[in-house]
Amino acid sequence: MKQSRFLNILLLIVILSSMMGSNTGEVRADAAVPLIGTKPDEPVKINQADTEANAARAAESGFTLEYVAKADKKMDEATRDFSHPNYANSALLGNVVSDWNAIAQEILQPTGMMMGGISMATAFVYLGYTQAAVYDALLAIEGGYKPYAYNPVVIDPTASREAAVAAATYSVLSYYFTLHGFAHELMMLEVEYAAKLAAIPESPEKDAGIAIGQAAANAIITLRTGDGVLDLTETYTVLPSGPGIWEPTKKPDGTIVPPVDPWMATLKPFLRTNPDDYRPGTPYGFTYDPATPPYDATELAASVAYQADFAETRDWGGAMSSLRTPDQTATANFWTTNMVIQVNDAYRKVAETHSLTLLETARLMAMGNTVAADSLVLTFDSKYTYSFWRPITAIRHTNMDGTYSETELNTWMPAVMMPSFPEYVTGHSSFMSAQAEVFTQFFGTDQIDIDLISTSTLTTRHYATAQDLRIEVGNARIWGGLHYRSSNVLAEALGQQFVIDALVVNGHFAPNPTIFLPLIFGGG
Repeated sequence: MKQSRFLNILLLIVILSSMMGSNTGEVRADAAVPLIGTKPDEPVKINQADTEANAARAAESGFTLEYVAKADKKMDEATRDFSHPNYANSALLGNVVSDWNAIAQEILQPTGMMMGGISMATAFVYLGYTQAAVYDALLAIEGGYKPYAYNPVVIDPTASREAAVAAATYSVLSYYFTLHGFAHELMMLEVEYAAKLAAIPESPEKDAGIAIGQAAANAIITLRTGDGVLDLTETYTVLPSGPGIWEPTKKPDGTIVPPVDPWMATLKPFLRTNPDDYRPGTPYGFTYDPATPPYDATELAASVAYQADFAETRDWGGAMSSLRTPDQTATANFWTTNMVIQVNDAYRKVAETHSLTLLETARLMAMGNTVAADSLVLTFDSKYTYSFWRPITAIRHTNMDGTYSETELNTWMPAVMMPSFPEYVTGHSSFMSAQAEVFTQFFGTDQIDIDLISTSTLTTRHYATAQDLRIEVGNARIWGGLHYRSSNVLAEALGQQFVIDALVVNGHFAPNPTIFLPLIFGGG
């Protein structure tokens, strides 16, 4: 190991010397590709000429840089460079970050199960913890980006990445499974961890990787202590029926489904300070005080914008609608998918198709899952603050002239299954708009070209641009009979804005102004 460290140090000295010895061949720390942000003071992105020059310099030192170009480029901008070192002595096969993400996802949200013991919101919070720890663990080995919670004194480029990723994942999830009483999930995790560790040969590098993974996990656990996850003291009291007031979902046998995950409304966000930082105003500007419900029936009847949205969802989103086409029905059904499975599958596909390094993969997954959790915090805060009614309740209690009826007037039903929490603002539109912005910032273009699966329809759809994705999700929630147009539009804007603020303005997961260590030491 001492010999390996000596060679690494010697190599670093040689490369640094060559960098300082030639102005034309200078490699600067700020030449690393900035994956997020477009502010004028940020470094210029590497173009293909830079990539070829880097490859030539690397070849002189015994390295190979692979350039993976985007197929069928649709914009005039420079192609996003997914370059990574390919080391002959690397023992890593495949992508251990993707492997452990798939393991965690399957434990948290088993494929083929409609509803398990862990809700989708809880799963995203757990994955936010986990992927942030994995990201930090790899940074402790490679450097190159701003850490989320763990700041090691020194980095250790010789540590096993496989062991670090495994230990970070296991240490986070085992802590929370134990804390929250998920014994079955803990047992499955322990089996996977034991098998994966046994496959890594014993060595000081393995031990160092385990220690780094555990340290990164402990930093996340410490940072998030008291954040409100699964805090069952945070409850929501269902309000008396009245104009504009949400009523919980009922099963076919009449059983009332309790409000889902009210604790999410007060969870400490990952990427901002307060859960209510992006709370919008009241729906349609209606007069409403949560302490003195309901809404003013006269205002609802007189609002042109609300009545137009109401009519659109009533006419297009009903189970028996004659206006909605079969393709639109298929789209509405597609978006009843399990979001945890859908987006994490997308991250893994991106890692594979773009040949991402382990660190790039970890960064994408940390960005995506923390943003996912924060999007849900944003929408649950608004939903449980304003308690605005779903179209099913509004349509059943609204007269032909737009006035409120205390008794139900019809048996209108939405085209798709309705979750049991209030309408405003649209969760799916905020969520997928935020995810679209994650991919936009990661790729440096809104030409995201991603494939998304649906666990409901067992189909896959391709989205060329971020806006294509946003538009389809918004329409799907109307065609499914779950939301109003204005709520969708507002949610899209909120989802996009908070991600821009988090990643661009506040610099979470941003490049660190240091030498890009994977170019020198990294593997995998």
